Amino acid sequence: MIPDRLHGIATRHAAGRVLVRLVENLDRHDTPRVASAMAFDAFLSLIPLVAIAGFFLQRADQSGAQVLGSLFSAAPEQVVQLVDFEFFRLSEAGSAVLAPLSLIAFLWVSSAGLATAMGIFETIYASEHRPWYIRRGLAMACVVAGLIAIPITAGIGYFIARLSGSLGARLVGFVMPALILVGLVAAFFRIAIRRPRLPQRRVIPGAFVTVFLWALCSALFSLYVAQLAQYATLYGNLATVAILMLWLWLLSMALIVGGEVNAELERFHEASPKSSGAKKKSNDASLSAGADNGQPSGEDASKSSAV
Repeated sequence: MIPDRLHGIATRHAAGRVLVRLVENLDRHDTPRVASAMAFDAFLSLIPLVAIAGFFLQRADQSGAQVLGSLFSAAPEQVVQLVDFEFFRLSEAGSAVLAPLSLIAFLWVSSAGLATAMGIFETIYASEHRPWYIRRGLAMACVVAGLIAIPITAGIGYFIARLSGSLGARLVGFVMPALILVGLVAAFFRIAIRRPRLPQRRVIPGAFVTVFLWALCSALFSLYVAQLAQYATLYGNLATVAILMLWLWLLSMALIVGGEVNAELERFHEASPKSSGAKKKSNDASLSAGADNGQPSGEDASKSSAV
């Protein structure tokens, strides 16, 4: 919780009040524990995702190292080595690995993390909860869309940066995949929460916050693992698994923070005077339209009923 003195200073301005409510909501929704559940499901989903990515990229004659280098450029070295190894092991095995797994079984396992995130965001937004099978179906659809979009995005960014050695080409090759990733996260936020009564949704700010925190947390965590941490001493042969789980936990925290940012911005917009004025104008317009159609207004109706 925020100390009273700091709370009073921070809430003097609108931006401070939004930030304070954001921190309080993260605490109220027990974000660290929720992120642990998301990270566990994401861990179970990772190897199937790597398997199918290797299978399709091999069929498309694309270099897995190039695509993985673009996607995991900021990840800890141990995570990159693990994913790289599984990618090439499964891509070389090809259909022999995928044969025991039906497509539905693969999508079911790999969508666990997204389905958990959808349930969490429904609680954060206080929206109507979907049945579990609808959440799972939407999560499976998101996995399919991600499998198509993410390798294409990473490959485009790599090849644009390689076409020319100029700084501009390298910058475009870095910025464009980041913007497409922001678009994918925004689309997930839009699909994950059902709020039909709200005319204007907020998804882009939270998507930018999420992607920025992903890059920042990955870079800082990679530096920490490389320079300071001694996970091998504590976890032995499981050090790579521990690093991967902690990294996924940080990414899950960033995704929840992005969702909280969108939710808080929507609450702030609903409570703003402009929004209240727009609602009042809408109500007045509906009353006047009813009067034009010969229908009594609310006051007239109450009088007539009293008579």
